[in-house]
Amino acid sequence: MRAWPRRLAHEQGLARCNFEPRPPRGPTRRAAPERARDSSPRRRGEEHRGLHPLHQPVPEGVPFQRAVSNIEESESSPDRTRMRQHTPAPPTIPLARMRAFDLLRLLMPGADPERTKVHLAGWNGIDDPLDLFRADTFEAWQLGQHQRNFERDLVLALIDMRADRWLFAGLFTAHGSEARQGKTREYFQYDLRRVQDCAELEGRMVVSFKRPGRASYLVAERWVDELTVAEVLPERLSIGEFPGFKAVDISKLELDVIVRRRIESWRSALSSVGGVYLISDPTAGKLYVGSAYGEGGFWQRWTNYSECGHGGNVELRALLASEGAQRCEAFRYSVLEIADVATSKDAVIVRETHWKRVLMSREHGLNSN
Repeated sequence: MRAWPRRLAHEQGLARCNFEPRPPRGPTRRAAPERARDSSPRRRGEEHRGLHPLHQPVPEGVPFQRAVSNIEESESSPDRTRMRQHTPAPPTIPLARMRAFDLLRLLMPGADPERTKVHLAGWNGIDDPLDLFRADTFEAWQLGQHQRNFERDLVLALIDMRADRWLFAGLFTAHGSEARQGKTREYFQYDLRRVQDCAELEGRMVVSFKRPGRASYLVAERWVDELTVAEVLPERLSIGEFPGFKAVDISKLELDVIVRRRIESWRSALSSVGGVYLISDPTAGKLYVGSAYGEGGFWQRWTNYSECGHGGNVELRALLASEGAQRCEAFRYSVLEIADVATSKDAVIVRETHWKRVLMSREHGLNSN
C-alpha cells in the first residue's frame, strides 16, 4: 500500500485497525480561492455548511432548546445511531385499575365513600340474590333487614358472582326504616330509593373485591381502594337465551321471568317437545319427577308451576299448604328426557315411571304414585 504523507493522513483520518491512513473517497479538489465574506443571510448559511451540526450557529429567533432538538434529529452517523439503539427506554408505568367509586362519581358526584354502606349480598341458605336480580325482585328483597344495617345516606348493593367478583345491583339513597314484627322475629323495613344517575351500570359493572371474612355490611371508606372495576358488560345481566335441553337448570324465580316475559327462545323450545322433567328441592333435599305430553309440551306444564307453584301435584300442594306459598321459590327445574309432542301419553308415562324408580323419588322424594 502506498504510504500517504503524515499531514494528509491527519486530515483524512486514520484507519481503525492498523493506524494506516484511509485513502480519499473521491478525486482531490483544488482549493478555491478565498472569497470576501458576505454578510447577507444567504451567504451566512453557506460558510457553515461543512461544519458538524453541533458546531452550527443557532439561527436568529429560534429557541435554543428547539434548535438542539433539530440538530439531534439531523444526526445520522452510524456511531450515534448505535448509541441511540442501546439507550434503555424509560420504564413503563402500568395504569392502576379504576376504583368503583371513581366510576360512580362520574355519574353522581355526591357518591362519597364516607356516606356509603356496602351491602355484599350472597346466598343465605334460602335465596340467591343473583336469581332475585334476574327476576327483578332484588330491590324489594333488600328492603327487609334483621338489623339496622343501612344507617347511612347511601347503600351500594353488590351481588356475589363467586371468585371475588361482584355484580353492581344499584346505588340507593336511604330514607329511614320502620320496625316490623315478622313471623318469628322483628325486622326493619327500609325505604331505599334507586339513584337513577347510576342505573345504566346496574347489572353491567362487575367489581373485583376479596371479601374480608363473612361480613355482609361494610363501611365504604375502609375498602374504597379494594373495590375496583373488573369489567363493564355490554348488556345488563338477565335470563339468557335457551341453552339446550341438557343444560336447563333454572330456579323458580327464573322460570317466572321466562313465563312472564315470554322469552321467545325458551317458549319456542319448551313448547316444541314433551318428555320427563325434574323438580328439585334443595332445602329438603328431595326430588319430584313429572311428565309433559300433548300440545304445548313442557311450556304448558311449567307455566302452571309458575302460576301456582304446585301444578296440581298432591305432594307439592301439601308441602306449600304446610310451609307457605313462598316455599316453592326454592324449587329448581330441569329436563331429564325429551319426546315428540305427538308421542302417546302412555309412552311418556312409561319413561316417567323409569326415572321415578332410578331416582327413588317415591321412597325418598315428593312423588306419591
